[in-house]
Amino acid sequence: MGRKSHSKQASKKTGKDNKLIQNIRRELSSRVDKLLKLTSVFQTTVNLTKSWEHHTEIEAVLSEIKNIESSVSSNKAPKSRQSRKENFFVWLTENGANYEGIDIKQFEGYDLGLVATNEFKQGSLLLTVPQSFWKPYIDVLPDKYSTVLYFTPEELLELKPSPVFESSLNLYRSIARQYAYFYNKIHILDLPVLKSLLEVFTFENYR
Repeated sequence: MGRKSHSKQASKKTGKDNKLIQNIRRELSSRVDKLLKLTSVFQTTVNLTKSWEHHTEIEAVLSEIKNIESSVSSNKAPKSRQSRKENFFVWLTENGANYEGIDIKQFEGYDLGLVATNEFKQGSLLLTVPQSFWKPYIDVLPDKYSTVLYFTPEELLELKPSPVFESSLNLYRSIARQYAYFYNKIHILDLPVLKSLLEVFTFENYR
């Protein structure tokens, strides 16, 4: 009786978990549809105030999307880029890269960067990188960049006196629209090649 009771409880818990995930997915799909509509609006007038208001609407929906996506994503902390360095060097060596006199170092106030351990003459070839088996190389790349796609609303507003302000908003809107479009394709189209993207395709990963 004890085993059967435990089995029933486990089955009920699994059913509740699945129902919760389905509800979250429906909520996420609803937000993505809203994002797609917002980012598909074509603005014919050049009005910075209207452009900013439109951007804040997009940002608000994206904030909801990121919160939902983070709630269902794995809580396992990713390994630091520094800890992946040795595998990266092994991969370079095995695939014929030449990096003699070059190392990767953590720079204070920045991130990882290349540092010369030997003295190089001007015009010397520093390194060659193989064009295959890219995963270890991708793993060592930064998670985000200092571009407008990663600016906070406050940082974007600092650009307002500049002519790049509106083009930055347009770029952000374009990337948000692309994310919404591909999200719908991945979740609607029944293609085996897209199945592996279901759990990893998030706005944070896409931008």
